[in-house]
Amino acid sequence: MKYRSNIEVMGQILQVANGSNATKTKIMYQAFLSYNQLEEHLLLLTKKGLLRYDENTRTFRTTEKGLEFLKIYNHIEDMIKYEHKKNKNNEKYMEADKERINQISGD
Repeated sequence: MKYRSNIEVMGQILQVANGSNATKTKIMYQAFLSYNQLEEHLLLLTKKGLLRYDENTRTFRTTEKGLEFLKIYNHIEDMIKYEHKKNKNNEKYMEADKERINQISGD
C-alpha cells in the first residue's frame, strides 16, 4: 500500500462513517488502519467536530462539518485526477508527434 497523507486518511475515515453509524472495527478495516492510527485520527476528527461519537451505540458518524470537508476533499481529488489525466494525454500526443516527425525526417 502506498503512503497516504493524514488528509487522505481523514477523508477515508469520514467516508466510512458517512451515512451510517460506524464502529471502530468497521472504520479500521475499511480505511486500512492499525489500531494506533485509528485512535489518533478518531481523536483528532472528533476534537475538530468532523466526526461524532455516540456513547449509546459506541459508533461514529460524520457531522455536517465533516461532510463539508469531504465535499471539498473530493473536489480537490477530482481536480488532481483530471490534471493528471490531462497531462498523460498530452504525453501521448507528444509521443505521437515525435513519431510523425521521425517518419517525415526519415529517422
